[in-house]
Amino acid sequence: MAKKRTKLNGEGTIYTEQRNGKTYYRAMVSIGKDKNGATIRKTVGGYDKDEVLRKKQEIEYKNNIGMISIDENITLEKWFETWLFDFRINDLKASSFERYEGILRNYIEGSSIGRVKLSSLKTAHFQKYFNNLKSNGTSYSTIATIKKFLNCCMNGAVEHEYIVKNYCSAVKLPKQDKIDKDTDIDDIDFFTKEEQEKFLLS
Repeated sequence: MAKKRTKLNGEGTIYTEQRNGKTYYRAMVSIGKDKNGATIRKTVGGYDKDEVLRKKQEIEYKNNIGMISIDENITLEKWFETWLFDFRINDLKASSFERYEGILRNYIEGSSIGRVKLSSLKTAHFQKYFNNLKSNGTSYSTIATIKKFLNCCMNGAVEHEYIVKNYCSAVKLPKQDKIDKDTDIDDIDFFTKEEQEKFLLS
């Protein structure tokens, strides 16, 4: 069925088509350009013209005040990688960069939360993720480090207008077990390379 285009004052362009014997209304809103300069559009549709118009105007309003991400399909793991390798690589110390990269590779990439779209993440996603880390035996110090790094990453997403709010900041970390308190990694003395060689030769 051919689509018809109508344009009324204050409404913009509304497309109509017949579906199941009923008039279906559809509107498109331009929200920006991608990295190649192509126009990015969001589409809303339904059988109630007033409802479609309301949704269209809501998108336009949110876009005008910066509440809509241009890349709504980017996942957390992809954003973490982009943020780290494109935005932080020049200002982080080499040792800090390696720690961030290690967290990305070992705890974010391929994980259930890593595959979630950045724009869909809420506090509940992060809370469940950290609770599962605890249940799987991850130490409190490691969980705290992951949370710290993810929080910085999400603040970067807000700064670069991928999202409006950092929902990771509201997470409550699982309680620290006594064994974790007694064996905090920062309190452990490790052998130097020379001490290891002497130990192996003794």
